[in-house]
Amino acid sequence: MADLKLVKKWKATRWHLEQARQLLPDSVRENGGEIPDYDLGTITALTEFVDNNELELALDQLESLGELNACRGGFWRNLEEAAKLMELNDRAAKLRLKFVGALGPPSAPPPAG
Repeated sequence: MADLKLVKKWKATRWHLEQARQLLPDSVRENGGEIPDYDLGTITALTEFVDNNELELALDQLESLGELNACRGGFWRNLEEAAKLMELNDRAAKLRLKFVGALGPPSAPPPAG
């Protein structure tokens, strides 16, 4: 049986993955309406991976959905945190770049005066 520290880490990882899933567009997240087949298959796989504690594979599915659906910053931030919890440091760094990119260009400071 897994030790308590590992179980807590899995639970926190699942939480971040679920938060990211909640930030998907409604049509994709709720698996309703006329969503493209690639999204439907990915949502189905995501659910199976989480149910079987295959969290890195769930992360892969969410990342694919995020790229296909132009997700916003919070989505990428949750994936970054999940990757950190799984100790996927290179992956977390790439997800951090997606988070920063989703925030858009920095705004110009207001004119002085």
